Amino acid sequence: MHFHIADGIMMMVAGQFKSIGVGSYLADYLFGKLKDFGQREGEMVAVAAYILKEVRANIDGCGLDGAIWMLRPDGTRELFASEEIDELDGFIDMFDEIVGIAFDAAFDTTEQRSSPNHIADLANDLNREYSAWLSSVQERRMSKVKFYFDRKDKLRKA
Repeated sequence: MHFHIADGIMMMVAGQFKSIGVGSYLADYLFGKLKDFGQREGEMVAVAAYILKEVRANIDGCGLDGAIWMLRPDGTRELFASEEIDELDGFIDMFDEIVGIAFDAAFDTTEQRSSPNHIADLANDLNREYSAWLSSVQERRMSKVKFYFDRKDKLRKA
C-alpha cells in the first residue's frame, strides 16, 4: 500500500515511509508511533489524515491545501481532497478524545477513571461512524461518475 500527502509532502511506500519538507520531523515522529497500524486502506487513510492534521496544527505553513493520494500496487489511485480531509478532521478529534480517556484510565489511580468497556465502546462507535463515512465517500464518487457518463450520453444524443 502506498500513499502520499501533497503540500506537506509525505510519502509512505510498502511499510516504509519518507517525508520531506519543514514538517518532516513531526511527520516522521508520528509515523514512528503509528507504524504498527494495519495496512488496510481505511487505516492508511486515517493515519495519513491524522499526520496531516497534526503537521498542519503544529508547523506554520504546512499542509494548508493538503490532499491525500492513495497509490495502490496495481497502479490505481484515489484522491482524498480538501473537502474529504475536512470531514476526516472530525474523526481525528474523536480519536484524540479516546486517547485522552484511555490515558486517564491507564494512569488515574483514583476510582474516577473510565472503564476499559467505556473506552472500547467509544472506539467501536468511532469505527462504525468512520466505516460509514468511507462507504459514503465511495457512493458519492460513484454518483459523480454516473452523472458524468449520463451527461456525456445526453450530449452525444443531442
